Amino acid sequence: MRSKGKGAEVSPPVAGAVMMTGTWLTMLVIAAAAREPLVPWGVPAEAWPGLFGIGLFAAAIAIQAFYASMARIGAAQASLMATVEPLVVIALGVGFLGETLAPIQILGALLVLAGVLLAQTATPSESRPTLLEEV
Repeated sequence: MRSKGKGAEVSPPVAGAVMMTGTWLTMLVIAAAAREPLVPWGVPAEAWPGLFGIGLFAAAIAIQAFYASMARIGAAQASLMATVEPLVVIALGVGFLGETLAPIQILGALLVLAGVLLAQTATPSESRPTLLEEV
């Protein structure tokens, strides 16, 4: 893909790898500064399946999907759609883990969904007020 003068484009796999590597390096620096040991044998065996699931689904697949969608539909649309991610996490928690939501949490989820729908359906003139009239 060519950027056509709108900025550099990087393939989704490369962008995801760079972002995840940067996150890992930042975690190493913070752990070293806090003088916390980073040893795999310090993690309980029963925690590994959950850690693997988080690493695979919440990091690798989610990040790659975001960058792939950004390459296809643009950064603004992909970022807007990424705001729905917490709603998906809530639905998975309710469906698979039996979590319950307080009324204020349900209201918050509805506000996020309403904001995404409003941003998706608003026309440019409605979403950006005109500050200066052209003569």
